[in-house]
Amino acid sequence: MKKGISAIAFIFLLFTACNNTQPEPTPDTPAPPTEETVKNHSDWNSFWADFQKAVKDDNESAAKSMTKIGDMISEKDWNENYSFYFPEMKDHILATGPEGVEPEDGGEQFKELRTLWKSESGEDDEGNVYESALGLYFDKVDGNWKLVMFFAAG
Repeated sequence: MKKGISAIAFIFLLFTACNNTQPEPTPDTPAPPTEETVKNHSDWNSFWADFQKAVKDDNESAAKSMTKIGDMISEKDWNENYSFYFPEMKDHILATGPEGVEPEDGGEQFKELRTLWKSESGEDDEGNVYESALGLYFDKVDGNWKLVMFFAAG
């Protein structure tokens, strides 16, 4: 009887081992890490160059890998706003060198805050003056630069 149970257990284990396949990837499966997602961005200049490249190439996944998703930019915020902020600010981002993204006092909330603003003012067809601004906030997160917040006013 013990030999019969052992043989059945052996056959079961052999069958299980031979049929242990990995699940098929789905569209919801995250992409494997790329150079952008594992790159060290502790230096502002290299971060800014990579961020500009991601924006220039309209590479949303690379831009997202350089963004802190969580506290101030949720996954939902990113998905709803990427297509608004980045096309609107693309030319301004590409025309601004790393020194043009001004360091600011971030108080207790930010470690090494840098901001980039695109402001616009004008007059509508009825003579009303308007002002608007889009802002990107960058800070160091765990030693690496990240986009930590975007902001629209006006």
